[in-house]
Amino acid sequence: MALIAAEPLGLNLQTTDRINDWEPLDEATIAQVLQAIAAESPLPEDEEAAKPQAVYIAGGKLYRLDGEALTSQDHPAAAPYGWPIAHNVRPATQSLGMDGECADCHDNASPFFFASVPLDTPVAQKTDEGWTQTLEARPLVAFQEGISPTYIRWFNWSFVFRPMMKITVLACCGLIAVVLVLYGLKALRCVAGAVSDENESC
Repeated sequence: MALIAAEPLGLNLQTTDRINDWEPLDEATIAQVLQAIAAESPLPEDEEAAKPQAVYIAGGKLYRLDGEALTSQDHPAAAPYGWPIAHNVRPATQSLGMDGECADCHDNASPFFFASVPLDTPVAQKTDEGWTQTLEARPLVAFQEGISPTYIRWFNWSFVFRPMMKITVLACCGLIAVVLVLYGLKALRCVAGAVSDENESC
């Protein structure tokens, strides 16, 4: 594929230096490369099978040829890949949430959920200020599957009042303990009075 695409892209495959070689692409160049790949693609052995179609994925878009025209669309194959984040941290003292600091993640200002992530793509995008290869930035929570930003924001607010909740719970536990002790003393006095009355009757 690299040999087929080299000519339309104007690449020198003999060059081993790969620093700053990400040349901007336009839709015309992508179409040329896909046409070149389609021309060199072998036909399937099964005559009833459909001929494989070359596509190009970049910047969250899937590009394919529709006849001679190039089309782009959102596609699951073009979605960002979510790397697992449940890995070990060494040393453990540098892990988020260490020493009970829940706000390392659960804070609306924390970059863990709401950091702004710019998206780069080799496909040049036209904007009001000209051409760019950087798409509109997205919050990091957008790449975390199954997590709603609204839910995270409301859940983070619960950590603001959590210290107050702990104090309230401890105060309620203390009040309940006092009530139990008072009623326990009353019960002992009643038991002692009943025993005393029985002894006097004997």
